[in-house]
Amino acid sequence: MTEAPQPGVQNAATPAARPGKSRLARIRERTLFGSGLALFCAGVLWLANTLGHATPILYIGAGLALLGLIEVSLMGTIFLRALPVILIVPLVGVTLLEYAFIQRPSDARPWEQLLLEFALAASLAASVHAITRGLGRFTLARQILVLALCVTVTGGFAWLDSRDLAPLDAPTLCAGFIGAAWIVALLVNSSASRRLDMLVAVGLAAWIAVPLPALAQVFRHFGVAGLISLVVLSKIGDVAGYYVGNAIGRRRPFPNLSPGKTVAGCVASFVAGLAAGGTLWSMELLPAGTIGVAGGIIAGACINIASQAGDLAESWVKRKARVKDSSSWLGPSGGILDVVDSLLFSVPAALILWPVIFGL
Repeated sequence: MTEAPQPGVQNAATPAARPGKSRLARIRERTLFGSGLALFCAGVLWLANTLGHATPILYIGAGLALLGLIEVSLMGTIFLRALPVILIVPLVGVTLLEYAFIQRPSDARPWEQLLLEFALAASLAASVHAITRGLGRFTLARQILVLALCVTVTGGFAWLDSRDLAPLDAPTLCAGFIGAAWIVALLVNSSASRRLDMLVAVGLAAWIAVPLPALAQVFRHFGVAGLISLVVLSKIGDVAGYYVGNAIGRRRPFPNLSPGKTVAGCVASFVAGLAAGGTLWSMELLPAGTIGVAGGIIAGACINIASQAGDLAESWVKRKARVKDSSSWLGPSGGILDVVDSLLFSVPAALILWPVIFGL
């Protein structure tokens, strides 16, 4: 969500200040642009529903994650860390892993699949960081090592596919690869500064590279209705908070972290999440569950809290990078991460909590 300007903070893509506009003009501009994004999302969901397969959702999610990873790599002071290769390799691994889950469904619960994806993303980020940073300059030899790592990961999934196995059907293989990656990374990154730099790369990779491709998991486990519900619950709070905050918001609970947020906007966002959860359940878009409409309301509350936390997390990253928006790629809406920030926490929350809430 785009926020109010903060002293000393610039936009990564547009260092100069934007021309002054009235608040009403900014609201109108964001509303029109947001409506266009909503229509695009509706088209993607229609395509996935028509095909009856999660692959289009995976491709769209991976594409958004790729843009988000490029965006964060170019963001203000983070740009100095030169992270594109380190962050993109984990995305390739997670996308292959999610595709393997689509092609070879297993009896594993959603949180087990999600945990493996987080572990793979973190281990790949740590491994590539060790190769490109811990071992010195990014020479031709380092490039060959990164390529060999990608070939190893791809070959591993091809081996699983040739034996008709889902990744969680070969836990020893997965645990061995992830464990070896972390041992190598920790040994190579011996200094405290290098380990801190590695943890930054690992955190950014897990934050962006996993949740967006995992939208395909939401589709597989809860259907297109569940995916629609998740997107609505994740974004309706943003919408309500933005309009109410602009209309009557005065008190700002996070002036240094997210100066655009107001108490009124946060409350309006939460209330909208509760109401949307109950409404979606009554429309039979959420699972029926065992506790009736209360399940829909609780689901709405959980997703709204996760969405607001995701927005704050993105604001924290931007403050650390000293930028106002993640980029200017989406005009009045800021950058890719400014639009999808709520999904970065709400997707894992849905995959972990919805089976419990609805007794699935």
